[in-house]
Amino acid sequence: MAWIERAAVILGAAISLGTLLCVTLPRLRALASELYGRLSGKKSLRQELGELRGMLSQMLADGELQREVDLCILRDLITAIYYKRVEKKTLRSFELKDLCALYELYAKRGGNSYVHALYEQMTHEWDVEK
Repeated sequence: MAWIERAAVILGAAISLGTLLCVTLPRLRALASELYGRLSGKKSLRQELGELRGMLSQMLADGELQREVDLCILRDLITAIYYKRVEKKTLRSFELKDLCALYELYAKRGGNSYVHALYEQMTHEWDVEK
């Protein structure tokens, strides 16, 4: 009976030690990584991610990221109209209205690419179907 008690105590101690290591090792690893970063002068991944997060939130606050997303979407929609109708070089009247509205938004958001040339070509050189 005594050996069962000893086995239970040893097993309990081993489980407790294992639990303790599982809980403390990630924190010890993080502390060691931070200490290494300080001593070597290198930034830790956590610091770099924090800086990146800060830059991203600044971009969101400035609206710059949203502006870029808007321009990409508008550019894609305008070029989709162009490539859909380029062979016939004609636009339907509703497509022309959509194109003009999209281009107006694109220009207001500061778009400055080949879209201007596509718009000029579609509105001045192409026919409009009724």
